[in-house]
Amino acid sequence: MADNLMNYFRWVESKNNDLVKQLMVHQVGGRSAAKLRKEQTLTLLEGTHLLDSWYRAGHSSSLKTIITNPASLDLPEVKELITCLVNDSISNSVLNYDFVLLKESLVKAVSAFQTGPFLLALVEVKNSNQIELNQDLVILDGVQDAGNVGNILRTSAAAGFRQIICLPGTACPWSNKVLRAGMGAQAVLEISEDFYTVEDISQIPIPLLSTQLQGKLSLFEMHDLLSSPVAWVFGNEGFGVSKLIQEISQGVRIPQESRVESLNVASAAAICLFETMRVRLHHTA
Repeated sequence: MADNLMNYFRWVESKNNDLVKQLMVHQVGGRSAAKLRKEQTLTLLEGTHLLDSWYRAGHSSSLKTIITNPASLDLPEVKELITCLVNDSISNSVLNYDFVLLKESLVKAVSAFQTGPFLLALVEVKNSNQIELNQDLVILDGVQDAGNVGNILRTSAAAGFRQIICLPGTACPWSNKVLRAGMGAQAVLEISEDFYTVEDISQIPIPLLSTQLQGKLSLFEMHDLLSSPVAWVFGNEGFGVSKLIQEISQGVRIPQESRVESLNVASAAAICLFETMRVRLHHTA
């Protein structure tokens, strides 16, 4: 169907173009990028892997603008993905993609990658207020590092925890750094940012479990508790979960060698979530 891909693209060659300016803001990050995401309800995906993850997760309708350059459009992995998107838009009038070809001299200004294919996409942010509080949850309580947040999201998706609540102080799950660290996990998760407070968390009807160095519960002795839906809370890199969360949750410690520093929060999350999965696999065996 898409015999000549170039015919579906519009050409952008000026650094003063509004789209180029927006892409630059997304890449710089920080407050300006957060403000832009909130105003437009759009975020930026970069690279074939992220865009392919989004597409294959069935979120074609959330894709709005696809940006590449002529050199990348000739590459098989980019051409194949763009062809799928073009064909989908031809066969489905609801999918109104804006395909943009960017002048080569502008690529470095809007890309975080120095090598590899150049492919960007603006997608709608899926900030969910439809979290089912009686089903498995992962709650991030002030996890500030983008890499940690992205890794926890990726681990959550892999372990079957599809609902995420981000409490204030947590790095934005839709920032470009978190998206890259998450490796496409956001596409298969229900993520809620800024909809829930600690008071809301206190009303959750399933066991609320928070990782604590001196937690009363030992992770590997919780078979009965982990067999049913639970809400895992992972806290700030330096201070752990907040005092308010500690007061309303059951503290869980991960047994470890006493002479070793406490685990990184992303590592702790991986251990807790996959231990939960292991218990359930054993329980149903």
